[in-house]
Order: sequence, then C-alpha cells, then structure tokens
Amino acid sequence: AQGAWVRLGERRLMDDERKRCVSARDAQKEDESSYAEPLLKRCGPILSEFPALGSFFKTRVNDKGKVFHVCAECSFETQNKTTLLYHALGVHLQLQPFACTQDCGMTCASYSNMRQHELRAHQVPYDKPDSNAPDYYVCEACKKRFGAPLNLVRHYFAEHMSAQPRTDEKTNEVLDESPGAATAPVEKVSEEEVRRRARVKHVMSISHITNASDPPDS
Repeated sequence: AQGAWVRLGERRLMDDERKRCVSARDAQKEDESSYAEPLLKRCGPILSEFPALGSFFKTRVNDKGKVFHVCAECSFETQNKTTLLYHALGVHLQLQPFACTQDCGMTCASYSNMRQHELRAHQVPYDKPDSNAPDYYVCEACKKRFGAPLNLVRHYFAEHMSAQPRTDEKTNEVLDESPGAATAPVEKVSEEEVRRRARVKHVMSISHITNASDPPDS
C-alpha cells in the first residue's frame, strides 16, 4: 500500500512538471534568453551528455513485469528514472541546484522539495489552480531562471560543477577571486574542511562526471 502511495505521488509530480513546462513554454517571459533551450521532460539527454551519472542507475523487473530504476549506491528504487536522478544529485553527489524563487537563501536538490518549501514557508499558492505562482526554477549558483527543472539541472552540471573556492595551501584560507579583488584570504577553515572541499570539488568536477574515477584519499 505504501508503494502505491509513493507511485501516486510520483505521477502527480510528473503531471505537475508537465503542466509547468507547458505554462513556461507558452507564457511571455521577462528574460527570453533564460528559456531559449527546448524544455527537457526526461533525464535521458542529461545522462547522455554526462555518462558517468549512469553509474548510479540499475534496473530490476519484478514478477509482474514492472521495471524499477534502482540506485547502485543504496537501496533506493523508483519507477521514475528522473526521480532516481534527483536522488543521486541530493544524496550521493550532495548537490542543491535549486534556489528559492522568493530569494530566502534556501536551496534544494529537487524541484519538488523546493516547491514544498515555497508552499510551506512562503505560502506560494502552488496548490491553487490558475494562481500567480512562479512557473520557473532558479539556479542557486547564478540565479538564472529556467522553464523546466531538468533544464536547470543540465545547466548546473555544464556551467557550475567545477566552480568551487580555492584555498591557500599554506594558511588553509579561502581566497577571494572575484573580479577586481586581490587574491587575499577572506576566510579561515580547518584542515578537515579543506579536505572535505577537495573531495566535493572532485565529485563536482566536469572531468569526474564525464569520466568516472576514484575520489582522492581523505
């Protein structure tokens, strides 16, 4: 019974996503350049562009012939392949590409979690038909808007995966490398934090995603 409720919830999320995609495609936008790409409705193009992500994907068929997409790193499984992609992003890659449209600083791994946050914390009326709720998704790194969540995910991988802060090798301090700024340390961090950031930088690098390799020793 619990599995049936999960599948029902997934179908509703997929229906909501399709409706949002249609709305984003048809509506007039303030910044048309943010919506220039064709709207992605399935994760296949992302897996093709970043094939190492496929290492998270396995399948199994139950005795009734239903196909389940199974995480290769844990016991999570779903009938929705895109749901498994969001699981891998949040749980195993520890990425949170979605920013709150209300600009409160909240970030999430999936669009559905972000919509729930906005509904509960900001009373954005996503649960009401024909409301003026935002029909776009915001990249947490550059604040660019996208008409479909998978377009944002693809953009995040392509544009922001390796954009991690550098630290001074001698002082373990994060360097301010913003345009026009001197390369002076602005934040002190522990050796453990330096090692953690090195692991995150490796996992988030384009070379790691496109060519799977072992992480550096901790």
